[in-house]
Amino acid sequence: MRLSDLILLVISMAILDAQSIDEAGPELDLEYYSNLEVSNSDLNLDGKDHIYDADLFEGDIAGINEEDLVNANATLDANENRNAVMDESLKWPGGVIPYLYWNGYTESQKAIISKAFSRLQEVTCLKMKYRTTEADYIYIKPAGGCSSQVGRKRWGEQTVSLEYNCFTVGIVLHELMHAAGFWHEQSRADRDDYVQVNWGNIKTDKEHNFRKYELGTQITHLDAPYDTCSLMHYGTTAFSKNGQPTIVKKQQGGCELGNRKDFSNLDIRKLNTLYECTGYPTVGCGDLYTECQGWATTNNYCRVDYVDWMKVNCCYSCQKASSCQDGYDSCGSWASSGFCKGDYEVFMSENCCQSCASMCQDDNASCGSWASSGFCQGVYEVWMSENCKKSCGIC
Repeated sequence: MRLSDLILLVISMAILDAQSIDEAGPELDLEYYSNLEVSNSDLNLDGKDHIYDADLFEGDIAGINEEDLVNANATLDANENRNAVMDESLKWPGGVIPYLYWNGYTESQKAIISKAFSRLQEVTCLKMKYRTTEADYIYIKPAGGCSSQVGRKRWGEQTVSLEYNCFTVGIVLHELMHAAGFWHEQSRADRDDYVQVNWGNIKTDKEHNFRKYELGTQITHLDAPYDTCSLMHYGTTAFSKNGQPTIVKKQQGGCELGNRKDFSNLDIRKLNTLYECTGYPTVGCGDLYTECQGWATTNNYCRVDYVDWMKVNCCYSCQKASSCQDGYDSCGSWASSGFCKGDYEVFMSENCCQSCASMCQDDNASCGSWASSGFCQGVYEVWMSENCKKSCGIC
């Protein structure tokens, strides 16, 4: 390429970037919008799963030429077929995802985006930062269905598309997980051990959406078990040509396929594992006893007396305690009075972390197992939210 052509290209990209910023809305006030009440009528929701509407690879993954995959022998380009967790450069540095969003979204739509941002930041170390000068960033705008590329693409602006029918917190979180670096759950190499694909019910030329990726060269499972509760799993009738199931669980019970409500317990742990979050639940680092949090915070056993035992049996609570301290003598009293939630939640999380952490407990030793089985959602959701707060990620 000639120098003059290169200069023209750089100028053109700068102009396009400036135009994008001109259309972008101001920084989202997450506290305001996260508490804004919205209704389905405000968002024109129909209760359907719209992650397949964009008609991209696997329904909503942008940046891959689907036509090249229609042939049964076709494969993805080597660079496109690598899960973000297999390529460190596809992760967002420091877990910070700069964002812009289209200024034409309604107040209710901004509220859904903000609620998703807040939820992501509540349970992981990832942060959504309003873009100022960052070279790489996501731009949330209506660009055809609900869709995203997988991971950071390292070429400046990358689109996360949210059309009018994409505005549920679960769908926004689904697309943010793509942007953070995750493919769909049913693409795992071990999926046939847990679900059955009914190939005869799949639409013609959509069979490639149900391919598996090769473990160790194309994706990594992060040592996590298969998760039928994941936000990233297809629903039972994905790409069905006749309304009949295209993918079903082999073992019944627990959650239904196609969760679009909230992160599963394992979704949270995998995000934290991918981004090496300290003080957050990760894959393989959990608590084996309901008393772990008290031992770690109140008794300080992660630092004295039982250090080695606690690291093995109370891994999560010890990680949390290592970066969680109280800044005021009154923190314990404030936490007991309920200030860890509500109007003082932000202040308390920053200044009374240790006392607030000690208030978060499971009431049953089996809570962790039940949460992993998907019982935080569905029939047992209310009971679990009251009795297994810690395992369900409520506190």
